[in-house]
Amino acid sequence: MGLTVLLLYVCGLITPAVVIAQSCPLQWRAFEQSCYLFYNQDWLNYTAALAHCFSFGSVLVSVNSVAEHNFIVQHLNNHAIHGDTYYTSGAVDPFRDPWRIQWQGDGSHVNTVLEDTRWLSIADANLSQPRLIYKTSGLRYGWSKSPSTVKMLLICEIPVLESYRVNLDQRDITYGTNFSDVRVAPHGPFFTAQPRNLVVISDSATNAEGDKFAISLECVADSIPPPAYRMIQTRDDGTKVIITSDNDSRYTMNGGRLVIQNPEARLDAGVYQCQASNQFGTIYSDLGNITFGVLEQFPNVIRAPVVAMEYQSAVIECSPPQFRPAVTYQWYRKDRSDFLRPDLNPHIFISRNGKLYFSEVTQTDEANYFCIVKLTSGNDPMSTAQPPSRISLPTSLQIKNSVPAMWGPVIADGFIASHPNKPLRGQDVALECFAYGTLPMTYSWSRKDASLPQGAALSDHNRKLELYDVTLEDSGIYYCHVTRTSGQTALAAHNLMVESSPYFVFPLSDLHVDAGSRFSWSCEAKAIPRAVYVWYKDGETLHPVEGDIAVQANVLTIFRAHASLHDGMYQCVAINSHGIAHSSAQLRVLAFAPTFVKKPLKPSTSAAIGGHVTIECSPEAAPKPEVTWTRNGITVNAVPDDGMSRVRLRGNGGLHIAEVQTGDAGLYCCVVTNAHGSDTSCGEFKVVQRTVLLSPPNDVRANVNTTATLNCEASFPVSADSLYGWKFNGRDIKPANSSHYVVGTRQSPGSLYVIQAQYEHSGLYTCVAQTTHDSVNASALLAVEGPPGAPAGVYVGAIVNTSATVYWTEGDRHGRDLQYHTIEASNEHNALWVTVASYIPVASSIVPATDRRHGFIVSHLKPGNNYYFRVKAMNALGVGAASQRSMTYRIPAASPPIYPRNIGGGGGSVGLLTITWEPLPSEDQGSTGVGYRVLWRRANTTRYSEANLTDNVGQHVVTVGVDNYYLLYEVKVAAYNNMGPGPMSPDGVFIYSAEEIAKGVVTNLYAWPYNSTAIQVTWDIVPNIREFMGGTLMGYQINFKVRFDPNAGWDAISWRGETSHGVVIGLTPYTWYSVDMQVLNTAGMGPRSEMFHARTFKDAPKLYPVDVRVLPHSTNSVQVTWRGVMTQVGEENIEGYKILYWQATDDIRSAVNVSTGRADSEQIVDGVQKGRVYQLRVFAFSRGGDGRYSEAVYFTLGGMVAFDPSSSEILAAAATIVRPGRYLNIQCISSVLVTVICSYFTSVFVL
Repeated sequence: MGLTVLLLYVCGLITPAVVIAQSCPLQWRAFEQSCYLFYNQDWLNYTAALAHCFSFGSVLVSVNSVAEHNFIVQHLNNHAIHGDTYYTSGAVDPFRDPWRIQWQGDGSHVNTVLEDTRWLSIADANLSQPRLIYKTSGLRYGWSKSPSTVKMLLICEIPVLESYRVNLDQRDITYGTNFSDVRVAPHGPFFTAQPRNLVVISDSATNAEGDKFAISLECVADSIPPPAYRMIQTRDDGTKVIITSDNDSRYTMNGGRLVIQNPEARLDAGVYQCQASNQFGTIYSDLGNITFGVLEQFPNVIRAPVVAMEYQSAVIECSPPQFRPAVTYQWYRKDRSDFLRPDLNPHIFISRNGKLYFSEVTQTDEANYFCIVKLTSGNDPMSTAQPPSRISLPTSLQIKNSVPAMWGPVIADGFIASHPNKPLRGQDVALECFAYGTLPMTYSWSRKDASLPQGAALSDHNRKLELYDVTLEDSGIYYCHVTRTSGQTALAAHNLMVESSPYFVFPLSDLHVDAGSRFSWSCEAKAIPRAVYVWYKDGETLHPVEGDIAVQANVLTIFRAHASLHDGMYQCVAINSHGIAHSSAQLRVLAFAPTFVKKPLKPSTSAAIGGHVTIECSPEAAPKPEVTWTRNGITVNAVPDDGMSRVRLRGNGGLHIAEVQTGDAGLYCCVVTNAHGSDTSCGEFKVVQRTVLLSPPNDVRANVNTTATLNCEASFPVSADSLYGWKFNGRDIKPANSSHYVVGTRQSPGSLYVIQAQYEHSGLYTCVAQTTHDSVNASALLAVEGPPGAPAGVYVGAIVNTSATVYWTEGDRHGRDLQYHTIEASNEHNALWVTVASYIPVASSIVPATDRRHGFIVSHLKPGNNYYFRVKAMNALGVGAASQRSMTYRIPAASPPIYPRNIGGGGGSVGLLTITWEPLPSEDQGSTGVGYRVLWRRANTTRYSEANLTDNVGQHVVTVGVDNYYLLYEVKVAAYNNMGPGPMSPDGVFIYSAEEIAKGVVTNLYAWPYNSTAIQVTWDIVPNIREFMGGTLMGYQINFKVRFDPNAGWDAISWRGETSHGVVIGLTPYTWYSVDMQVLNTAGMGPRSEMFHARTFKDAPKLYPVDVRVLPHSTNSVQVTWRGVMTQVGEENIEGYKILYWQATDDIRSAVNVSTGRADSEQIVDGVQKGRVYQLRVFAFSRGGDGRYSEAVYFTLGGMVAFDPSSSEILAAAATIVRPGRYLNIQCISSVLVTVICSYFTSVFVL
């Protein structure tokens, strides 16, 4: 134990734990050091099963040994009903490591194998499901796997030393205090609003009023007393900064709201985390990331044309400039009025990868095509409603005449494509499919072994399958079927693997424990890849301390609780490669004398003759007190609860009397004692001849979407038929007609459970206990609490310039006081709802002389726009739904509020200066009559020239003279309208005038063979200066033709940038070629160089190796053999062989390349992993290039395996390598997404 703990213990400051009993509670079974509950009352899904165990202070079972497994199996074989299945805490990641079981109950793990006898069968071991369960074959129980959504029974486990928690009173933050209402009791902080990611567009600068650009991050924590906040930044370079106005005047921290004026990427980009503290402890929020959006300009480089044969397919690349974080794509042809419409032209497809696809082209498709990219942030908010966009230079699609032909469908490379490529839970996913061929073609989708997810939608001629808000269960293999009217078909498959950042399926709950007690605290997060866990106390990382604290994954154990050491705020943090999630809770260690102040015995309790009664004794005490009962001053001889005795002491201290007799009546007193004192409470017990309510329901508060329990217990005459019923607001509840209501369990037959309680379930509930002779009833109120309801009556009062006063009426508070309101707006030109005023304190917005009416002035609206407004409210339980939108309100017209964005230019014909900008969108024009004032001047001069343009255009061309080619100019642009001028763009935007044709000539040209269809070319770089280049170098072009063919024409290939070498491809084997070169810039081609001649090599090998075999070799290698090839006429001599191998689930582009010598026909291949299936191909190579590939073979460490691509998607296998001289036993294992044709075979290869 740690030194501090040891000293406190020796000095007597930590009292020994009060041992209630070193045995398991009633109905729990003991094995070694744990107690087990085999719960068989209700069938629950995994989350509900976990919650049920947590309600006892226990967890789902973790099976850490064969002996423990055998104990469980023996009990189930003897007591379970045939067909029952049981949840454990075992979690399996079927996609990455299906043989590693993570026990989330205690944080441990175990590695298993297919042959483990604990599996019910090989088929059960090979299931690709995430939860480990116990299942029966009819003869015995064993392990199997299941989805989390299936309802089944469960097994709970708790250490014997913690089993006192099973019968422990429910404790909340008021326990042991003078408070009875949790809403006003002092407590530590927990976050109700977390920082959000934000993408900043840094050129948002200023508006018409001159206000500087600012961004904000906000967090809100609920605590009593209110918390103090700090915001901590981790910059991109790893530097940590505590944000205060002292270290940068641009920062303003007001409560949990950080405002940054004039944000800068260098200083402000990074990850932000909010810290909230009060006297009870400290917690950290989830992370908010500020990213500065970047969208560079397209290079001012002429694009090479795309040449396609008529009636064949074509693809045009967008090749976007650098961007962050993401972009969307659109295309137009010829001019901006001719945007491409795939919905009207089914032979065209615009992929989210930016490429423009044509299933087949005709002469009508020949045109110049322009790609438009627009910056987007995905699901994260942006600092502007006007993200920047860029337009490429044209790409010419040239169509060569050809003969019509009916062909296809041929599914294009890269399809099915998933966007995003690696989707996360909660994202929207688009699966794209596209085929080349003659139209018409029809597309359809299916999913292996399942229907398409609920809510899936097809679009763009069914070429896109849209999956919204994807879940982990949406993972699977999706098929695209393409059919041409003539009957030809094509099929593509895609394995969609949805991953997830961590999210808590069972977060931490506050704990209020006895001093000196031992307890375990667990949380559970779901994540793919699997999450790792870190624990914090008051913001500091928790590490194991021998004898005091044990930390194992998601389980924290404190062996002897002490207030001075352990009181505080704790956080369980789940982390994986996609994100971090925090779960927070407060720990209080309590030590005080028993008291009946809050819950004395009932003054009078009645029971019927022959019935039963439990006289409850519920003091508050820590540690749990010893309980003694007296009747009329004489000690009652009550035995501990054995389930059989007539008078027995319940585990929670209550006195249970069965088969009530007349002589049982009297004055009963409960005497409770612990190390800190004692207390007594008394009440009269009467025996009657009728039905009586022993425990009528009490008023209950429950959070929305949780289960509310209203308890009710009656005593019935012994011979009477009896039943319980419930009413809601006077009407009978019929559980059969509502999934929200469950009446009674074996332990509490009269209780009502309101499952997934909603606000409409708030009201008066009446328990009716009745027999054929009489009935009694009692009522209680259920209040369902949650985030506030939607505000109502949103309207605008006064509008002054660009400010509007918005009024609204509070919605339902849903049991908690309102804290803040947020106002959102949209306008006629932009349907996106944007926050225009956030975290408005309720007290500051209340309209005088009203109870629920609020108002707030919203500033900086855009002039000349029709606006809608809506309002949201927040309380301690979260943010509520938005109100209905208001009517439209027009902001008065004014001059443009912003300057044009994306000012740039350049290019064009020599002697011209081309200035471009992004025309103001409609919402930023402010009024009618939009035009532009354009200013330009030579760099390092003082006087501007200017022009006034009267249309909403985005370009102005100035003649500067041919002598002023490629000179630097500074440009500025401002917009104006009929109300006046808007702000001028800032200084510092420079562009070049158009270039002149280059004068430089390429020298020292040299060429030689590269392979049979290519030649290598080198040259000296031409100086990239204005005098040589007439501007700046775009690249180099090689012109080439067949040397001795007088009818041969010149072809060309070009390279961008400053390079001194290149490879000319697509040539004819063993043929002489003539080459020369030119430099190029945007104005055109420079003079041609001297000519050089070179000849290609002879052909590469045309034959491929055959009889390829793979044999086992060692624990990480295999032996590959083949029969080589013979050189034919017109081929270069063979120089050797190459082996390509890669995992069967991957693309050939990930293949490992192994080379051999010329005469070799075998090779050892290292780096082969166990449990993986590989694909392999062999080919010969020579100076002429790589030869044809052999047919593919599939293998594992154990050697070759059979594979039928028509019925198999992915392979996995395992093999056992034995000592030399032994036989090799190979077993094909069906894995996650796997269908292997062979199930089991034995090979006789001798190692």
